[in-house]
Amino acid sequence: MTQAAGWNTMPVKIETEKTVRKVGEGVPDAPFKDTWHQLALKRAIKEAVDKGYDRIGLTTGKQQAERYDLSKQISKVYYSPPDSKQANKFGTVFKAFDSRGHEIINKSVTPEELPGIVGKEVAQKLLNAESNSMGVKALEGIDLSVGGEGMKKYYDEVYPAFLEKQGKKYGAKVGETEIKTGQRVQLFGVGKLKTGNEKVRYLDITPEMRKAVKEGQPLASMQNELANQMA
Repeated sequence: MTQAAGWNTMPVKIETEKTVRKVGEGVPDAPFKDTWHQLALKRAIKEAVDKGYDRIGLTTGKQQAERYDLSKQISKVYYSPPDSKQANKFGTVFKAFDSRGHEIINKSVTPEELPGIVGKEVAQKLLNAESNSMGVKALEGIDLSVGGEGMKKYYDEVYPAFLEKQGKKYGAKVGETEIKTGQRVQLFGVGKLKTGNEKVRYLDITPEMRKAVKEGQPLASMQNELANQMA
């Protein structure tokens, strides 16, 4: 597009960038896109100081992966992908059953919507699963388990590394300890409390850290964030 610049008839070229973002393509770049965990962990430290706690704890990647393991909540899932015989008759239906065989989900779902329901790893497994004569795909039992690699990376590497860096300023180090846990399970039809020990990581709130946080800690460096956006 060209426009005349005031009295000067010399054409001035004006270039505009048009960005069309479709549903499912993600969100625009924003502050804290890559450093959100630092903001959250600093907030956890501040809350510990405000409430007079002596340390903060951090579960492991394995514990988090087990927490969100779909196979502990769902026994079987079915999906009728587009163009399957079943989908041509009844649509792209997704069904899920609990451990007792009760149907808990029965809805029309597109392949793009599957990750939002069962997670990216299970959705990929389901779409790649073998089909029956009607084209229906199914997963059950161990196939509903996921590796939880993302959980392990963040809870075992990224988070502890940042806490170690923060603690070093105030004479604190990330350590490991064990805590007693309790989980209610059904044993011969009777609810029993299963106890045990689990390893967790921690960071002590030292007097130096407590003093610094009360005086105010920067939640983020706006200069760094703007530099990242301009890069």
